[in-house]
Amino acid sequence: MNRNRIQLQIALGLGAVAVLLLLWPSGPAYAARSGDLFQGNPFALPPGVHYQARKGEAVEPPQEKKETKAPELPPLTLQAVVWGGPRPVAVINDENFLVGDTLFGHEIIDIGRDEVVLMVNKKSRTLRLEPLPLKVDRTLP
Repeated sequence: MNRNRIQLQIALGLGAVAVLLLLWPSGPAYAARSGDLFQGNPFALPPGVHYQARKGEAVEPPQEKKETKAPELPPLTLQAVVWGGPRPVAVINDENFLVGDTLFGHEIIDIGRDEVVLMVNKKSRTLRLEPLPLKVDRTLP
């Protein structure tokens, strides 16, 4: 009787470990959070802080970031917006997009019921659903 009880406890313990291993996030947890300070290189200096060389030490001056020009967008057509799931989905040029996806270098920052807002270089562009032509045929009995 005691032996069966011990075997049951071992089996339950191994099962719990297996479940924890399946549910444990892969990779370092601190890098996955968006609000954390340690995204990317944890040894990089904060913006605006530069390394000062000692005497006789050669250091390259920091390179200034050049603002990249937004790529030209092909004609974009917002065909549909789906609001049925946990996150809205926009159908643009026969492809599905979520908030945060990139479309030809432009980030989708908002999906409304009848519009999508794209952002690049601090400039926004809005795509709107075109109203469908409505034709009503009335038949008489």
